[in-house]
Amino acid sequence: GGKQTMSEAQPVVEEVREETGGVLEKVKHLTAGGIGGIAQTITGYPLDTLKVRLQTAQPGQFNGLIDVFKQTLAKEGVSGFTKGIGSPIAGASAMNAVLFFSWGASQDLVRSHPGEILSPLKLFVAGLMTGFAVAFVESPVDLIKCKLQSSYSGKVSSWQCLKDIRRNFGIRGVYQGITATIARNVPANASYFVTYELCKRFFSRNNTSGHLSHVAILTAGGIAGLAYWVLSYPLDVIKSKIQTEPSEIEKRRFRGVIDCAGKTWREGGLKPFFKGFTPCLIRAFPANAVCFYGYEVTKNLLNQLF
Repeated sequence: GGKQTMSEAQPVVEEVREETGGVLEKVKHLTAGGIGGIAQTITGYPLDTLKVRLQTAQPGQFNGLIDVFKQTLAKEGVSGFTKGIGSPIAGASAMNAVLFFSWGASQDLVRSHPGEILSPLKLFVAGLMTGFAVAFVESPVDLIKCKLQSSYSGKVSSWQCLKDIRRNFGIRGVYQGITATIARNVPANASYFVTYELCKRFFSRNNTSGHLSHVAILTAGGIAGLAYWVLSYPLDVIKSKIQTEPSEIEKRRFRGVIDCAGKTWREGGLKPFFKGFTPCLIRAFPANAVCFYGYEVTKNLLNQLF
């Protein structure tokens, strides 16, 4: 009978190994995502500030990218471009950790069996789920960032800004713009991750080892960044407008996403929905190339170590 118990015990050991492997994988996703997020923020932040300023400016305040660059430099110096960077550096590492963690978990959820190569449709569904999950971390981070980037005075830290909002307006204040963030994030992340995965498959199609070159990873990440923004940009404009409104509900111009979209349309049709699109696209390629590169390199390193 002893033999039988041995063979019965083995699958349990295997299952335990699977479980701990699963936890370790998730920790790797979190860590690699965090590193990717920091790299992305540092690369793209100055252009991101100009994007938010163009999106939220009063009509006639700036006439384009070069003008907002010159005015920011003249009035605030170099530090004008890095206003509020504390929130995204701390936030981006947390946010991207959650982003890549959710991406890993969402893929597991849509897989019918372990090791399944996901179809574009399943990748898309996993991307939608990822976008929804990460919105709850991204919304407060973006709120603080937008409020600081669109303020032209004073030196308030990201942390101070968050504490003030939390103290005066509670959790509703911290989640100002959550609906707009979800509306942007769901389609944006679906197109982001599908594009990245399909680009990776395309670049490795003639490659037996399955390893991608550094250039291929950077290119796939950059193209994914463009895909993220091209589809979701008008929704991002709405989100920026809603998040730069006063925290006091009674002082706000917009009652919500639909109201903001209507009022923005009446300002000038499609044009206001693409304010700041140039700096956004210029930033999208390098920032996301670096983000995915940071993620992949860190994950490979962790795979070798553990």
